[in-house]
Amino acid sequence: MLLNNPKYHENAKVISKMMNQKPEQAERVFYEWVEYAANNPGLHKILNLPGAELSPFWYYSMDVILVLLVFVVLSIYILVKILRLWIKIQKKTKSD
Repeated sequence: MLLNNPKYHENAKVISKMMNQKPEQAERVFYEWVEYAANNPGLHKILNLPGAELSPFWYYSMDVILVLLVFVVLSIYILVKILRLWIKIQKKTKSD
């Protein structure tokens, strides 16, 4: 059984040791940034992300959605035309 295999147990110990000795702990960094943001109330004005000023058209990627929509509509249109042509050919061959 895998759980009783000493090789996996030793590897888990090594990885655990590496994670505990990592130079920068994520929890500590998160805690420091939360405290920094709490101590500087106007921080959001200085560290404003570029995406905050996008119009809804660009924020929701409507340009990409429109291109995909046109592609889907054209694909369906072409498929319907091909199917109608195929049905027409089938009817013609059956009547002959």
